Amino acid sequence: MDRFKRIAVLYNAANSDKIALKRAAVLAGNNKAKILAVHIDEPISSATQLLLGQERIKQFLSDRQYNVEHHFAKHMEEIDHGKIPLKIASGDQGVETIRFILENKCDLLMKTRDTPSKRQAISVTDMKLLRKCPVPVMLIKPGRKKHFNRIMAAVDLAPEKPASNELLKNILGLATSLSVREGAELDIVHAWQTFATTTLQGPRFKLSNSDVEEIKTKEKKLRESWLEEAISPYIDLDIKIRTHLFPGDPADVLTDFATKRRTDLLVMGSLGRGGLQGLLIGNTAERVLDNVSCSTLTIKPDDFICPVKV
Repeated sequence: MDRFKRIAVLYNAANSDKIALKRAAVLAGNNKAKILAVHIDEPISSATQLLLGQERIKQFLSDRQYNVEHHFAKHMEEIDHGKIPLKIASGDQGVETIRFILENKCDLLMKTRDTPSKRQAISVTDMKLLRKCPVPVMLIKPGRKKHFNRIMAAVDLAPEKPASNELLKNILGLATSLSVREGAELDIVHAWQTFATTTLQGPRFKLSNSDVEEIKTKEKKLRESWLEEAISPYIDLDIKIRTHLFPGDPADVLTDFATKRRTDLLVMGSLGRGGLQGLLIGNTAERVLDNVSCSTLTIKPDDFICPVKV
């Protein structure tokens, strides 16, 4: 199945960024998709405009545009793909990128992940895109290899929540589709917080250790059956699928697994929290994205409302 038709690439000429372009070319070839690139420059402040004057500003903008187009043309020569249109704009990088996606009806955004600082694991722009972009966002780890060999899908199992189930299907659909096209192994990981054992063994419930262990065992079996049902549409695909279930803090479990497994691409959902739909991506997702070093693909639920308008 062709998952994507119009792929947006956020290009950064200042960093000689060809990583996302190369990955987009591979993915577009697999999906018979069109690539559209956009470069967003910082706007020139009013004070700078006053200091430089109209003519010098005009020359500066012309030189800046030439520099971007020159770098882009050079990178295009290295990529085995047809012509890719490039739009050059200025403004807030996150907001203008989302507007570009909405205007061009793109269904995927690809971007090289910004190099984090010691204090900040993920950049302001990357987090803004993860929180507000209405389409799946793929952040590519700098310097990664051409293909993804190990893909990990982080899933939440909540049969009683229709919205979560739709997101689960989208995560598994994209993860399996990418695994087939990349020839990658797929790890499907589910983690959950166990019920408060201290409360169960307290004076109110007075459950024994064996009773608590029995509850944990039954819960794990129930979740195993949920996961088995969720992946049933994909078991006949020509890919190697492993399932993993771990009790514990989901953010810690997912981060540790991705690190130990040396995951190349993590596919996960992002859900708004606290009723601020379109602004936050969920505590677990943010903690995971803050700590993993691999490439990531985040997917929002179908009812996500984008706060940015064209």
